[in-house]
Amino acid sequence: MESDQHPGLTTTSGGPLAMVRDLILAGRSRHEHAEPSAPTDRPGELAPAIPLPLPVDADPACDLRSVIASRRSTSLRDSGSLPLSQLSLLLRNAEIVDAGPLCPDARLRAQLFVVALDVPPLEPAVYRYDHAGHQLVLVEGVAREQLRAEVLLQHDQGDAAALVFVVTPLARWLRMHADRGYRGAMMSVGWVIDSLYLQAAQLGLQYSATGGFALARANELLQLDGYEYTTALAFAVGAGASALEEPG
Repeated sequence: MESDQHPGLTTTSGGPLAMVRDLILAGRSRHEHAEPSAPTDRPGELAPAIPLPLPVDADPACDLRSVIASRRSTSLRDSGSLPLSQLSLLLRNAEIVDAGPLCPDARLRAQLFVVALDVPPLEPAVYRYDHAGHQLVLVEGVAREQLRAEVLLQHDQGDAAALVFVVTPLARWLRMHADRGYRGAMMSVGWVIDSLYLQAAQLGLQYSATGGFALARANELLQLDGYEYTTALAFAVGAGASALEEPG
């Protein structure tokens, strides 16, 4: 049946769809005349930016079929320092930039935040990735033990050299596409995670996607409101054997 409050939004009198309906309607009434600021354009943001090295593909002639076959979550127990050049490549190739079937509007694209724990010469901290400038913007400092104790539910993920948190503008998805918006948001997040898997597999890194974190604490760490923008998944990554053997 159709909702009496909003014609065209199909739902039932109770249950999950009703909760989604209420969130959509509440969001529309709160933000009817205003477009919320994104994490990339907060008014007055003056945080320092750190340029990333221009990424160079590790093996342009690699066999895509072999990379797809080899991708799998790995243990991060013996993770080493992650070279900044490899983090640069992961970020550059993962984020959705152009609107497409999985992201019909550029305002709906997922964004990336990096918690760098062992990525020389970066200081251990939370950074927002700015794709347009290919740079990291400092959010706040963080310690590995703080991350384990306050955010992560899978504590072994805390052994990673870095965690890339995928953030989605969920409320905007819901306002623009009603109850289908949640599915669209998660599909776009999945596209980013799969891109990270393929790139990490090509580089021979250790890696694993995870949802094992306290959502409210993760949003607080990334300085997100949890409504307009919320954390969806994280990608823990560390240097593999080939990276550990790199000179310098």
